Amino acid sequence: MKQFFILFIFLICFKLTSQVIYEEISLPKEIYETSGLEFSKSNIITINDSGGKSILYEFNEKGEILDRIKIPNVDNNDWESLAIDEKYIYIADIGNNYSMRSNLSILKVRLSDYKLDGKINFSYKTQNSFTPNPSGEFDAEGITCYDDKLLLFSKNRKDLTTEIYLIEKLPGDYIIEKRGSLKVEGLITGADYNKDLNLMMLVGYDFSYNQFLIELNNFSIENIDLLEPKKYLIPIAKAQMEGVKIINENTFWVSSENENKNSFPRLFKIKI
Repeated sequence: MKQFFILFIFLICFKLTSQVIYEEISLPKEIYETSGLEFSKSNIITINDSGGKSILYEFNEKGEILDRIKIPNVDNNDWESLAIDEKYIYIADIGNNYSMRSNLSILKVRLSDYKLDGKINFSYKTQNSFTPNPSGEFDAEGITCYDDKLLLFSKNRKDLTTEIYLIEKLPGDYIIEKRGSLKVEGLITGADYNKDLNLMMLVGYDFSYNQFLIELNNFSIENIDLLEPKKYLIPIAKAQMEGVKIINENTFWVSSENENKNSFPRLFKIKI
């Protein structure tokens, strides 16, 4: 059942108050660890993260699953994010909770037949140790397309920043180096960029499980230090936001995993 609420949130960076209207939709428990959102043919696509099946789930705005697209010959080590362009959907197998993985990759999948067209394998230039570290800085859960490249946003538990990396779309092996950093005071779990609006949106949470959106207007990879992030708390309890998709300049889809066996994953339409 859909519910409509009018709530207030705080714009943290400028200590202002903004009005938010959001719509809540329960999703099937089958996508209990929904992580990443994309649009395709007027429908929404998501994935389950660590340990889930190698499947893209397509559903409508009512939360009804329309298709389950199996990606053959690949494992879901820790799928965490999606990005899409005219010909491909990119599946980010980049979850790295303990900063110990040496098989990080982004799967390049054709939209025409959903067959794998290659892997974009990468490692972090500054990572010298793969000893398990629960407070590591080499985890990531957000990718998005940016012109003819991909952008990756890290989930840095050490500094509560997000490092931004530019990655080629061509399959191959890469060593990536950060292009900049944003102090977000939390953990970034999703990203989306709209070229027409020149708008980047991030979603995440902090260690107190406050959920938030970060708005980056006039985004440019060349001028990260000049960006003025606007941070909005999302007043939704018992959630873990994992995916974000821009609808227009002030409306967004945001998804949350289920928090326990008696709850459902959820999709929210948020207006700021």
